[in-house]
Amino acid sequence: MRQYNSPRIKTLMLIIFLILGMIIGTTSGSALQYRVPTSISENTIYVDDDYNASTPGWGIDHFDNIQDGIDNANNDDTVFVFNGTYYENVVVNKKINLIGEDKNSCIVDGSNTGKVVSITSSNVYIDGFTIRDSGYFSKDSGIYVGSYDNTISNNIIIDNTEGIYLWDSKFTTILENTIIDCDFGIYLFNSERNNIKENIIKENKVGIHLDEESFNNDISVNIIEYNEDGVWFKLYSEQNTIAGNDIKYNSHRGVYLDRFSDNNYFHHNNFIENNIHATFTMSFLNRWDHNYWDNWVGIIIEGWEIFPKVILGRLIGPIPWLNFDWHPLLDPFLV
Repeated sequence: MRQYNSPRIKTLMLIIFLILGMIIGTTSGSALQYRVPTSISENTIYVDDDYNASTPGWGIDHFDNIQDGIDNANNDDTVFVFNGTYYENVVVNKKINLIGEDKNSCIVDGSNTGKVVSITSSNVYIDGFTIRDSGYFSKDSGIYVGSYDNTISNNIIIDNTEGIYLWDSKFTTILENTIIDCDFGIYLFNSERNNIKENIIKENKVGIHLDEESFNNDISVNIIEYNEDGVWFKLYSEQNTIAGNDIKYNSHRGVYLDRFSDNNYFHHNNFIENNIHATFTMSFLNRWDHNYWDNWVGIIIEGWEIFPKVILGRLIGPIPWLNFDWHPLLDPFLV
């Protein structure tokens, strides 16, 4: 039995939670600008795995599973989920705020089947969950996004085939999540103008993968570590900005640009103890500037760098090609 059983007490708790979130969001600078929905409806649906038919509001605005809460919400409502483990495959098909009480204790488990959370509506905000145990096939994800203008923040995404999968998605923000033990931590397919910021992405086969014309995405201030490949761009993934990331301890490659992933801009990243810091195949006009490389050998005299950092790749087949970071940093970049 939970300590808080009264719906009025839980409503008061939610109000306090949202007010504190807005205070933090307005006082902590731009890094938290997405932490609270821009519009919080007065209408809230409550979900708790302890609720039952004797709970006041049962079947109206109180439910014991997340999908029933979503199904009974309207656009712009908030679905607030109290701590517990919910064995569900959830479909978010409305413009709502889906908020968990505590990301460590509010768990959505897909039971190793399909997508755990599918976002099919635009303008969805999801915050405060552990999302785990997707199925094992392509597109089986902790969070699957097939829409625009969403925010995914402050979640733990663990033990899925794809951690967060964006399919033909635009203007989605992925902020302050921890993504662990997935085949692909974050996978973008034909997706553009998304913002991947301040996440911890570790112990995956591939940390961040951009595929099939994923362009104009901003990947900044993430910790990308202990993966096999840290960041892998593939097939016309172009004009992306990768800045201020710690790319370290990846057992194969820190960054790999694969087949016509052109015109990407890498600056102020830290490349530390990767097996291969960065390499490329048939990818052109990528820019590297003011990155820190722990194996760079050169001289800095009065602001002039002598000997750039050489990035070895392939033009086609076995034919070698070179990129250069003309202004490598002497010390790691501090965000």
